[in-house]
Amino acid sequence: MKKAAVVLNNWKLPTFQKYLDAAGVSYETSPSGNEGVSILKVLYKSTEDVQALMDAANKECATLAKSYTSICHGASKSYLLEFSGPLDVCVKDFGQWCADTGICWAHLLDQKNGGMVATYSELRGLQLVYG
Repeated sequence: MKKAAVVLNNWKLPTFQKYLDAAGVSYETSPSGNEGVSILKVLYKSTEDVQALMDAANKECATLAKSYTSICHGASKSYLLEFSGPLDVCVKDFGQWCADTGICWAHLLDQKNGGMVATYSELRGLQLVYG
């Protein structure tokens, strides 16, 4: 058996695990030491087979991921940040970042269509705008 290690954003893990479980491939996960990132260790026999699984899982993740831009204003500084991944993960990360950074108000915008996805304010916290 061969062993491969793949470093992934945590939001991608369930998709990769779904493909590996369906194929009966053994694996284990461990923290990478970086927040939001894990190491997926895969045991396999055929490089071609495991590569096909990884490609399929990554392709599905690409369909789930979107990019968002946030415009954030603090008491003495403004920020322009990008978030990337599934909507629920991006909104959570945006809200947490705003709270941790002491942002006065902020908007999270969909990069593709410019629509507002969420807002944050010191008074009201995180509020979703999309349906």
